[in-house]
Amino acid sequence: MRQPTARTCPTRCTCRFCTRLKAVDAVRVARWRERRERRRMKNEDVGARCNLKVPADGPRKRVRVFEGCVVVLEGLGKRGEQMRKRIEERGGRTCAALEEATHVVVGGSTMPAEPTTGTVVTDAWVVESLAKEALQSTEKFEVVDARFPRKRLRAEIKTKDFGIAKKFACQREPEYRAQHAQRSAYAARVEPVFREILGFMERSTEVVEREFKSRAYGKAIGRLERSEKALEELSREELAAELGPQCGKQMLKHIDQILSTGECDKLVALRQDPRRAAVRDLSQVWGIGPVTALKLYVEYDVKTVNELRDLVKNQPTLLQPRVCRALECYEDLLERMPRDEADQIRERAVAAAKRACGDVIADAAGSFRRGKLTCGDVDVLVAKRDWETNASAPRDRTSVLETIVEDLHAQGFLTHDLTDVTRKRSRPEDEGDERDQSFEARGAGPATYMGICKIRAKHRRIDIKVYDPAQLPFALLYFTGSDHFNRSMRYYAKKIGYSLSDQGLYERRPDGTKGRSIACKSEREVFEKLGLEFREPYERGVDVDRATVDAAKQRLQAEGRLGQEHQHLNHHPAGVVAVQPPAPPTRQTPTSHTSQTSSNGWWG
Repeated sequence: MRQPTARTCPTRCTCRFCTRLKAVDAVRVARWRERRERRRMKNEDVGARCNLKVPADGPRKRVRVFEGCVVVLEGLGKRGEQMRKRIEERGGRTCAALEEATHVVVGGSTMPAEPTTGTVVTDAWVVESLAKEALQSTEKFEVVDARFPRKRLRAEIKTKDFGIAKKFACQREPEYRAQHAQRSAYAARVEPVFREILGFMERSTEVVEREFKSRAYGKAIGRLERSEKALEELSREELAAELGPQCGKQMLKHIDQILSTGECDKLVALRQDPRRAAVRDLSQVWGIGPVTALKLYVEYDVKTVNELRDLVKNQPTLLQPRVCRALECYEDLLERMPRDEADQIRERAVAAAKRACGDVIADAAGSFRRGKLTCGDVDVLVAKRDWETNASAPRDRTSVLETIVEDLHAQGFLTHDLTDVTRKRSRPEDEGDERDQSFEARGAGPATYMGICKIRAKHRRIDIKVYDPAQLPFALLYFTGSDHFNRSMRYYAKKIGYSLSDQGLYERRPDGTKGRSIACKSEREVFEKLGLEFREPYERGVDVDRATVDAAKQRLQAEGRLGQEHQHLNHHPAGVVAVQPPAPPTRQTPTSHTSQTSSNGWWG
């Protein structure tokens, strides 16, 4: 590090230009000296941590800290050379062969190029062992290589030991909880207030509120629902422990206010803020997010949905056409439909798939498949059976979906289109990728339609997706939900070196991209590949009590929707509507559609 040179003339000039340059140079030199001092202190600190200083009473006998260790140093640069000397001075041995190593020390994002039998650890393990003059445990320094998951996890998967997986929400067992009448009056007073605050947070324009505070309030509400304690008798510390780490000082303050006055200052302020109220109400319209809602409020002074409708009448191009269509049906779409109504929508979509494609696999997923009493929308998954029996058959998902949508439009069942019939296509740069040799290539997603149908004089949301049969188990798992269950399961897959999506299960490469795909014939096989205990659809609502789960199971049994599991090859998927080609020339009228449920039961 060189000292900055002066830029003024060598003579003692007092002109304005030279005086100003001298001042600037003085600042530069002062900053340079400050940087030099910081670097010196940092080097001394590193030396102290590595025990490099010589004690006042003379050199001590070096402890053979790394005796018996064979260490490979990867991606450490000059620092690695210093570590190599220290390790060898203290009884260890360094080498370049990964197969001989007991420990692989890495720096930054560097990972070993090949699989190794040794433990991959960060360089902090070496520093800590040198500082304490004792070989430290690798547990808190170990690095999990996404390409080569830890042997411990692999062994648990093979032996069906689900100890680690039990920590994840997707493996949580539902428990019986106290009935609402027996629950703490404390929780009954706090929960509705927190739910209203959560509604504001979820539709906030601020990322911190939308992403983090909403999560904290959601977790607190879940703890309140599960708690059977008399929370009003707990101290502040016990209450914070009961509600979890997300319950901070502000949340405890809100709880105290609710108990003492029945009101919450935060909720009162949110209600009285016209901007927040407008954003919350307008963002409930399909296709309008918090940012667009705020723009409508600031630029057009729109506070309610009715005011937005009046504005759109005068300015038809203000919103996208699909948002205007959803705005027409706002009140209907805001309601959750009863289960029997969702079943009728499913039957109409399945009958249209039968007429369009002949032998198809089709049925509804989502909350309908989980046995819920009400549904927000209906997700219908479709796949042609000849795509699995005939490898040379064209797999044009878009044309299949277009035919289904045209049939439903011709019946007058579909009233509004919210999206075009499109399909994700593989990118040119993906050519040559090992997964591109099959239809499971990256980007070869489903053909998707999102629209609005009309049944019983009510407008309802419907989504139709056409998949390849080999992707169907993953799509079924993804769209059955719940969202919390899906997030937990995908996070667990990522932890053990895989990537899970609605299109397949893949090994993860070191750079985080998808690698080799892993074929699964059923949902149960996906669970087994990941080393997870299988969960039935009605058990996939995280934080749901056992009584609710039992009721959903009885509901599905009464409807005949529980049975064998989905096998996409050579068998009718259990529970899927396996629709056979219609007998010509008969064509059903729009009012005569009946359920085409397979005798094999429900998708499993």
